[in-house]
Amino acid sequence: MQAPFNPLPLLSVKPGLDSSLANISRELESFFASNGNDQQALKNALEDLHRIGGVLRMLSLTGLSVFCAQLEKLLQELEPAQAVSAMRREAIRRALFGLTHYLDALADGASNAALRLFHEYQELLQARGLEMAFDMDLFFPSLRVELPDALLQPPQESDAPARIKSARVQYQRALLRWLRQDGKEEALRLMMAAVRSIVVCVPQNQQRTFWWVAFGLMDCMIHEGIPPELNYKKCLSRIDIKMKSLTEGNAFDEELSTSEMLYFIARSHSVSETVDQIKKVFALDVYLPEEPPMQPSETAALLGNMRAQLSVAQNSWEHCAADEAGACKRFAGDMEILQGMAEQLDRNTLQFLSKQIQASGL
Repeated sequence: MQAPFNPLPLLSVKPGLDSSLANISRELESFFASNGNDQQALKNALEDLHRIGGVLRMLSLTGLSVFCAQLEKLLQELEPAQAVSAMRREAIRRALFGLTHYLDALADGASNAALRLFHEYQELLQARGLEMAFDMDLFFPSLRVELPDALLQPPQESDAPARIKSARVQYQRALLRWLRQDGKEEALRLMMAAVRSIVVCVPQNQQRTFWWVAFGLMDCMIHEGIPPELNYKKCLSRIDIKMKSLTEGNAFDEELSTSEMLYFIARSHSVSETVDQIKKVFALDVYLPEEPPMQPSETAALLGNMRAQLSVAQNSWEHCAADEAGACKRFAGDMEILQGMAEQLDRNTLQFLSKQIQASGL
């Protein structure tokens, strides 16, 4: 099973990130107020944002680093000595607010599901004049999982290179048939067999992850579980490139390709035990928000109401600690209201913390 996100490395650098984000906001507001003349303010903001992106990559928060890179591109495209349009200003402000809120939620124990920022990400692309945004861009599930024993037990074959070459030939021929619509189902089964044969040609460790996931992707395809509007053809080509890299030692971005395949599996209907197991092992449902996220303005308003309600609860708690009659009952009621507010936020944001506080008063 997948280990939950560990917030400790983030907590060690969180004060610095918070300070940098506050600095970026101040510098950008100065830049906006100057109608684009305060270029030093923009330069300072870009430098801080670039450093934040580096820290996020160091923390393996890949989805957040992609988000930051898009925000950085938008800032780089702002023209000197020219007023920034209202659309761009608001997209930038919402992106900074969303990033700050996301990091706060991670530090409080939320899961690392960067797709919760997709609305803000989409706005950044639109502000750059790009019409299309893909949620797969922010889909980076943790690949550090415990593989099933059945996948790890078979020993690596001694004649692995020859087997891989043979499997690749079979895969390429079948892929060509599939692309030509020439017996698609049979072609897919031949591709699946080729992928399955490679599992025992690589060491008994995480190197088998890619091939298990590739098999799961084709299992989704053969049972037509993936929504038809999603295009997964590039994944099939990358599987062939991965086969080639095994025999020739070429560089291959396995993390990116595995994440892409997992995205399509996550979007697929339940079609087989293998696919269900992959979804469970990688906890893929965590990375796909169940409902559209709240608008940043709605989130800000809700958080303001929660702060006010927390003050009410704190007052009740102080009276409860003083052993005042009926105060503890009021505290429990106040926390029940706060917990109801927390449930309106994105999944795994402040819900856990609110429940813990509520439980302490029962």
